[in-house]
Amino acid sequence: MSGRSAFPALASATDVEARRLKLKAFVQLSTVSDVVSVLDVIPKEQDEKVALIRDLAAVVAPVRVAAAGDEDLLVKRLRDGLREYH
Repeated sequence: MSGRSAFPALASATDVEARRLKLKAFVQLSTVSDVVSVLDVIPKEQDEKVALIRDLAAVVAPVRVAAAGDEDLLVKRLRDGLREYH
């Protein structure tokens, strides 16, 4: 036997820095075999990715798509759009 139990524990923190301090403290405990943080599931470079998505949203915002099966409306919109440029 390893002398370890299979009981999970949960700790909360008021902010990211407090979470980091708690994580570090738990990892250093000899009685704790594994520590998982909610921040482990946040993709790397999250801030850069969010900024990219916001930039992309501005580009695609004017794009409109007709509902499936509404080809007549789509054709009308295309014709109307072409008339504006003709």
